[in-house]
Amino acid sequence: MYDWLTIFTGAVVAMLIGMLWYSPLLFVKPWMALSSNSHESLKKAKVSRPGKTYFAAFVVCVLMSGAVHFFVQTLAMHTVIEAVFIAGMLWLGFIATTLFSGVLWERKPFGLFLINAGHGLAVVVALSLVSYFSSFFIER
Repeated sequence: MYDWLTIFTGAVVAMLIGMLWYSPLLFVKPWMALSSNSHESLKKAKVSRPGKTYFAAFVVCVLMSGAVHFFVQTLAMHTVIEAVFIAGMLWLGFIATTLFSGVLWERKPFGLFLINAGHGLAVVVALSLVSYFSSFFIER
């Protein structure tokens, strides 16, 4: 049922998406402004414990990748559209709703929700596609 190569590949893809999403190429400036972070606070966090932070982030990505892999394999997705659909449903049901509670109860800016929820959607779609396409290469 669990294909660890696919799960770890998905986790690496998720980490790469996060590095790109929150980079100067995409959303780091609006994310910093909306989340009240500064270059100095981010540099301090990286200097003090970068290994632990990236390891913890990777563990989170492995868990998410495993969960998405479970749904894609259990529901036996037969097309890319089905894999993307299940990713969208997982995102809407769990990621978007959880993040939106921050807007409602913590008064976080809606723009921050859009950036973070967009990242979550990109990751869950990518994980779903990694799991779907792995079935063509790995014998079950």
